[in-house]
Amino acid sequence: TVAEAGLVVESAARDPRDGSLLVGSLARGGVWRVGPGGALARLDHPADSLGETLGMHVSADGARLWVATGAPRPAVVALSLADGRVTRRLVPPADGGPHLPNDLVLVGDSLFVTDSHAGAVYVAALAGPAADTLRPVPARDPQGNALRLAYPNGIATLDGGRTLHVATSRGLVRLERGSGHAARVTPAPRATLAMIDGLYAHGGRLVAVQNGVGLSQVVSIALDAGGARAIDVRVLERFHPAHDTPTTGVVVGDTLVYVANSQVSSLDAAGRLRAGVPPQRAVLLALPLR
Repeated sequence: TVAEAGLVVESAARDPRDGSLLVGSLARGGVWRVGPGGALARLDHPADSLGETLGMHVSADGARLWVATGAPRPAVVALSLADGRVTRRLVPPADGGPHLPNDLVLVGDSLFVTDSHAGAVYVAALAGPAADTLRPVPARDPQGNALRLAYPNGIATLDGGRTLHVATSRGLVRLERGSGHAARVTPAPRATLAMIDGLYAHGGRLVAVQNGVGLSQVVSIALDAGGARAIDVRVLERFHPAHDTPTTGVVVGDTLVYVANSQVSSLDAAGRLRAGVPPQRAVLLALPLR
C-alpha cells in the first residue's frame, strides 16, 4: 500500500536494479518510486510534463522505463531509471485524430503499443536510427478491409512478436504482424475474454486482469497451437477485498504484482475522482502464477 491517497495509480513496473516498485499516476501524472512503508518519491521531472501515466515496461538492459502517457501530450517516453530524465519520446502519427497510448510490450528491439482512442497498435524499432514517430501495425478483417480495433488496451505476445494478442472492449484479438489478419479469439466454454485490462505472457499462457460490471478477477488463459482459441481459463483471483477496478501490473518471476484499486471507474470526464468518492491509497497485490 502506498503512503499517499489520491494518485489514482493505473500501472506498475519493477526496477531490476534494486527491486523497488514503480507506479504511474493518472491524477497527478508521472512515475513514482515506492519506498519502505509505501513512501513515494517522484522519478520523472515535472518539467517534462508526462501527464496521465498508463502502461509501463522496463527495457531489457534494465536502464530505462518505457511509459505510455495520455493528456496533455500523448506519447511513449523512455525514462532513465538512474535520474528520471527523458531519453526518447515517440509520438503517434500526426493524423489529426485523438490518441491515447495505453499499454505496451517490448519484444527484442521492437516496442508495441496500443492506442485506445485511435483503435490501433503501433510499433517502433528501438535499434538503429532513432525515429520519433510510432508506425501503425496494419490490422485487417477476414475480407482484407482495414480494421479499427475497439478500444485496444493490454497487449502481449507468446511467439516473439510474430503474433500479438490485444485486449479490446469486444474481447481478445489475435493480430498477425505479417499479414495484418485480425480476428477475435474464441473463448473457452463458460468463460469470457471481455473487459481485459492488463495482459501478460507467462509460462506459455496469457495472464489477464479483468474489470467491469460484475467482473473483477485475474485469469490464466491457455490458447490452442494457433493462438486463435482459448482452451482453458483458470481463475487465479476473484473479487479480492482490495479490488476497486484492478488494472495492470508486472510479472516478477512467477508472481504478478498488480494494481488492485485503481479507482479508474470513479473518474469523471476530466480525469478527476467524482464528487463524493473518497481517494484511496493504492494497493498492489502479489499473486502467485503457479
